[in-house]
Amino acid sequence: MPPHPVVPEMPKHEEPPHPAVPELPKHEEPPHPVVPELPKPEVPHPAVVPELPKPEVPEHEQPPKPESHYPEVPAMAKP
Repeated sequence: MPPHPVVPEMPKHEEPPHPAVPELPKHEEPPHPVVPELPKPEVPHPAVVPELPKPEVPEHEQPPKPESHYPEVPAMAKP
């Protein structure tokens, strides 16, 4: 087999040096004012919430009860 021809080395592509990027001055934020902690008002929670008495509704003022959509099923007679 004939010897491979010697491939001449290609000259490397020289990149121009990148221009130095000047550092931008950091944005200085003004210091935040210190917010004083507000004192929490102490609210004593009652251990037991007293149940409110339910107002008695007279029978004639009570809302009508919804009628059942299903007819009453007679109880199965035991054999």
